[in-house]
Amino acid sequence: MPNRKRPAQAAQPAVPYTDQVEAFTARLTLEPTPVEADFYRNSIDTQHATAWGARHESGAVLDDFLGCITPVADAVIAGRIPGYGPLRFAYACGVAHQLASAVKTLDESTVAAAGSSEARSVTLRDTQALRRQAKRALRNLAGARPDARRRVAEAARDEGNPDDRSRSLAALAAELEHVRQTVPERVAADAGATPELIAQLRSMSSVVLDKKGSARDQRGKVAAVYDTLNELDGRVLHEVQLLVGAVRDARRHDPTIPACRSRLVRKGKAKKPSEPAAPPTPAPTA
Repeated sequence: MPNRKRPAQAAQPAVPYTDQVEAFTARLTLEPTPVEADFYRNSIDTQHATAWGARHESGAVLDDFLGCITPVADAVIAGRIPGYGPLRFAYACGVAHQLASAVKTLDESTVAAAGSSEARSVTLRDTQALRRQAKRALRNLAGARPDARRRVAEAARDEGNPDDRSRSLAALAAELEHVRQTVPERVAADAGATPELIAQLRSMSSVVLDKKGSARDQRGKVAAVYDTLNELDGRVLHEVQLLVGAVRDARRHDPTIPACRSRLVRKGKAKKPSEPAAPPTPAPTA
């Protein structure tokens, strides 16, 4: 899965990120309108934000954001930071809260996906004993009859994936039912080809497919959250970059404003990609 993130691997705070961001939001009296929020959002395009955010852990981004805004929040809210006022600060906190919520969702989805995959794995293992029981009954009843042995082999074919396992369980159940109609009842029961075994095979076939679908759906949910995290990470880092630059400029005129430093955003601008070398000029021909 591309751009995998572990949201909060190191120094996970005791207080959830969402609560920490909300503590700052509660102090704000301004809230950007949709038009104002779109203006701020459009200051960095989605592709740039996603590429930037993919390079950092979401937990580290939130730690960096909270570490930067904590010392300067009072100054920003009071309008003492030219270029980065309380309205933009409210927008930044909103984006950070979206990121914090996405991190929480990822935690829950990852656990659910792991649980679904494990449930699917356990189900596949559990079917092995049931399949062996069905195959042994069919093989013993088939004896050395080539056609009957061929039917058993086809019913038992299984590559180990959920689709094949489900098909095989259903096929074994169908073959057992066919055999019960062609051999004496007590002979079939004595070999283990019973209605109870047929019912178990069909029930397990449905369970395998259900578990497969559940695991697939959960993995899709996780992948969607990863994409959201990448973009939100980049947008939060963009706000950190703008805030740190504004605070640095403000401190030149007002040293009483606290300093704030980012561990993830460099002071200078990112270097532009180097221009490709011009092709050599062909030598003049005589």
